[in-house]
Amino acid sequence: MSAYGRICILPEALLYYRVHSGQISKAHRKKQIQCDQMTQRRLLEQLLDNVTEEELDSHYVHSTGYYKNAVITPEVNAWYGRILAANKERRIYDQKELEQYITMIRIRLIRHTFTKDMSIAEKGLLLFRYVHFSAAAGAGLYYLTRKIRG
Repeated sequence: MSAYGRICILPEALLYYRVHSGQISKAHRKKQIQCDQMTQRRLLEQLLDNVTEEELDSHYVHSTGYYKNAVITPEVNAWYGRILAANKERRIYDQKELEQYITMIRIRLIRHTFTKDMSIAEKGLLLFRYVHFSAAAGAGLYYLTRKIRG
């Protein structure tokens, strides 16, 4: 859709739906994942030209939010830097909106990287290591004020 117009992530829910074991998304989950991965492949190849299977698999794990064991690493951070640099050159997506979206992914991955034994200072250092200062400060304040410790 983003190839045809502007998209954004709204802060409020616009739709609530009922979840049950017989719904299509449960019954055909494997097919949905395959279609999702095929779409991501096309978009990434449009942006980056050549993408390996390993890169596609890693991107899917880290970008979807489905995998709670997906954490931030220097390699994952470099991957998103590569996406941003390619988009800056090719101008396929709105750069500012893409940066905001990738920042959200990075923050989610950082949260998954937190461990129960990490101090608030260690969590803050991790946050500031991987996201821009303003986003890190905002996310840090959010988590500190909500007293999320692990």
